[in-house]
Amino acid sequence: MADSNQRGKNGFKLNCVEFPSTNQDDANAALIPMEASMQELKDGRWFTSGAHGNPGIISKVKMSKTGKHGHAKFTFNVSYPFTGQNSQEMHPGHTHLTKPECRKSEYQVTNYEEGTVECIDSAGVETSFSMDPKYDGSGGGPTGKHFQQLWDKVYDQEPAQDLWVQVLKAPVNKGKGKAIWVCQITAANYKSAD
Repeated sequence: MADSNQRGKNGFKLNCVEFPSTNQDDANAALIPMEASMQELKDGRWFTSGAHGNPGIISKVKMSKTGKHGHAKFTFNVSYPFTGQNSQEMHPGHTHLTKPECRKSEYQVTNYEEGTVECIDSAGVETSFSMDPKYDGSGGGPTGKHFQQLWDKVYDQEPAQDLWVQVLKAPVNKGKGKAIWVCQITAANYKSAD
């Protein structure tokens, strides 16, 4: 299936949902300054694109030798899980960049209907996420069809099982101090219902 069919109107994959930043849960505070340096730019670390504000995972970091002006250049690839896109970045040494503070959490699924996944966390707080039935898994995590099958069979398990989802939560910089949260379902599985 074409990649363009796997993103919603907001540009994010069909297993992502946006949440507003609040005073209690400030997405802007989760955007942390960093410099282009060997200490910060390492494979597997997070980076926020200056062009579109999405968080991505760094890979294939290369450093060039210092030039006549005394700064090395860093080249690296970035994979953006919320959009499924990739880019190659190049920044002179000591350039001011931003990294997101990402969180992974687990939630118990209480209902799934028409693409909305209703969940509770370990404290019993209810929230909902998105899993479009047409999602093909191209951005990671289960497909919409597989998720529906997991939900349909959750009460048929012996011994009794609950359906749980793992969710990635990261800030997306919309510019001028306006960041939002985006949450993406990255995995789903059964766990013993005790």
